[in-house]
Amino acid sequence: MWTVAVFTLSWRLVNEVHFANDKILIVGYTLNTRWEKEIDIKSSRIEIRSKNTGRSRDEYYLRIKSSNKSQDINGTYNWDYTSLLTIFHEFKRIKGEKITSGEEYDLDIMDKKSKGLSTSLFDFSFNWKRNNK
Repeated sequence: MWTVAVFTLSWRLVNEVHFANDKILIVGYTLNTRWEKEIDIKSSRIEIRSKNTGRSRDEYYLRIKSSNKSQDINGTYNWDYTSLLTIFHEFKRIKGEKITSGEEYDLDIMDKKSKGLSTSLFDFSFNWKRNNK
């Protein structure tokens, strides 16, 4: 059963993202077939999503939604967090939106993961207690 689940998750992946003229072009592959999706940034939104992949381990991905299209970037966890952060910030900059406090929290965790730092809740509480004596 596990092999089937891994196969179905990996048969469709995004490997390129381009920004041009208030649009985002997402390029990927479904098995051996190349596809492209062009989404208007002004009429869409970007979300930071996470999925628990094991014992206290969350992996993050981006979901871009518009009225008729939705696309996940890093749904198969093949992107590095530095690239995801760049995509998120560029999308927000082009759209002219501010980053919310909830997004700021997720971005902070993604930034720590990109630098190889621990993001477990135990480490957060331990460091907070140590720094606030």
